[in-house]
Amino acid sequence: TRIPMDFASPLFGQIESPSPFIGYTAGSILFLGLLGTLLLPRVGALGGGVGAIAFLFGSVTLNQHLFVNYGWWLSVSYPIFTIVLVYAGMTIFHYVIEQRDKRFIQSAFSTYLSPKVVEQLVENPDFLKLGGERKEITAFFSDVAGFTSVSESLTPEELVHLLNEYLSDMTDIILRYDGTVDKYEGDAIIAFFGAPHPMPDHAARCSLVALEMQEKMVELRAGWKARNMKELFMRIGLNTGPAVVGNMGSNIRMDYTMMGDTVNTAARFEGANKEYGSAIMIGQVTYESAKDVIEARELDLINVVGKAEPVPIYELVAKKGELSPEKAKGLEFYQQGL
Repeated sequence: TRIPMDFASPLFGQIESPSPFIGYTAGSILFLGLLGTLLLPRVGALGGGVGAIAFLFGSVTLNQHLFVNYGWWLSVSYPIFTIVLVYAGMTIFHYVIEQRDKRFIQSAFSTYLSPKVVEQLVENPDFLKLGGERKEITAFFSDVAGFTSVSESLTPEELVHLLNEYLSDMTDIILRYDGTVDKYEGDAIIAFFGAPHPMPDHAARCSLVALEMQEKMVELRAGWKARNMKELFMRIGLNTGPAVVGNMGSNIRMDYTMMGDTVNTAARFEGANKEYGSAIMIGQVTYESAKDVIEARELDLINVVGKAEPVPIYELVAKKGELSPEKAKGLEFYQQGL
C-alpha cells in the first residue's frame, strides 16, 4: 500500500510496502499463531515467555532496519499482538488444566496418602502413570485375630462402626509417618513405606508405626471393654526389600500398589505370629535397618514358600530405650537360651 506523497521520505522519496512482502501481515498472524500453539505446550510458560520477548525485540529491530535503510514499512503491531494473545491464552489454558489436575490428585489421594506425599505427587504427576518401578520398601500387613467370630456376634451396623473406628485410628498412625495405604481387605490393612517418594528410614518408620498401633490397640480395648464389646487383638508382619511399586491395572482403572517376594514374605510373617504368640513379626533386613530405634528378639529360622533357605524372624518388642529393666533382663536371658 502506497503512502500519500506528503509522507514521503527525504532519503527515498516515498515510503512503501514492497511487493515481496504483500500479505505479510495476514501470513505472519497465521504462522505465528500456529507456531505459538504448537511450541508453547512443549517449552512451557517460561520458555514461551523468553521466546515471545525475543521475537518482539527481533521484529521491532528488523522493521526499524528496513524502514531506516530502505524506506520499507511492514506492519509490526498485528504480529506482536498475535504473539501476546497466543502466549496469554495458552498460559491461562495450561494453568487452568494444571490446577484441575492438582485438585484431582489432592482429592483422589488425600484419603490414603499423607499430605506430604500428596504434595509430592502434585509436583510430580508422572508418579501416577500406569506402570511400576523397582524400589526398596518396607511392606506392612496387619490382621485382627479371630475377627470372623467377632463379626458374627455383631449387627451389620455395629460391625461397620467397629471397623471404621479401628481402621481410622490405625490409618492415622500410618499417614503420620508418611506411609502409603495400599488397600483394606475387611479388617486387614496393607501398606508400605518408601514409595512413591524415597524414604531412607522406611524400615524404622514402619517399625515405629507397628509399635504405636499396638499401643493404640490397648486404648481401644479399654474403650471396647467399657462398652461391653469384645476386645480385638492385632497381628502385624513387616518385611524390607526390593519390590515393584506403581500403578497396576488398566488404563481406566488402576491401583497404586506393590508386588514381589518382599511383599509376599511380609504377608506370611503376619500369619506366622499365630504360631509364635507374637504381635509384630519382622524380617532380618527390617531388624538390621531399624535396630537403632527398636528393641527386638530373634524368634527362629523359618521356611518361607518360594525360598530355598530358612529366613530369620524377629519379634518387635518396643521402641529403643523403652523396655522396663525386668523385660530387658528377660530378653537378655532369652537370647542366651536361644
